[in-house]
Amino acid sequence: MDKAINSKIFGSRSARHFLHYVKGKCRKHGIKLVLREVSYLRLDGNIRCSGYFDDEGGALVVAMKSPLALEILVHEFGHLTQYVDNCKPWRNLGDSLDKMTDWLHGKDIRNSDKYINAARNMELDNEKRSVQIIKDFELDIDIDS
Repeated sequence: MDKAINSKIFGSRSARHFLHYVKGKCRKHGIKLVLREVSYLRLDGNIRCSGYFDDEGGALVVAMKSPLALEILVHEFGHLTQYVDNCKPWRNLGDSLDKMTDWLHGKDIRNSDKYINAARNMELDNEKRSVQIIKDFELDIDIDS
């Protein structure tokens, strides 16, 4: 990773401690941590994002030139914890993300509310986890706005 990006994002002791923790958890669970020196990532064609967690592919990936790279790392790490914990929202996700991707590409999806609700529940659980991670590691991330 570029030293300028590294010092900007991981300049604080708490952020460096968090990164070390994430690396250890990824190693423990066979997940490849990929911190790319790009502004965004592409998923399924033209869908752009700043990060993702892929349990099937075994990867946690973050676009480190994103202005919110630390926040994205926290969020995607939250998904890793959902996967490891096998929490109910994660278990109930099923193929909802694939269905939502199809829907975003314009495909008509029957019972789309079912898939949207499952994804929403998973993301809500993850946001709660992310806030707790920010507090636990005392990261300099605003959780009030």
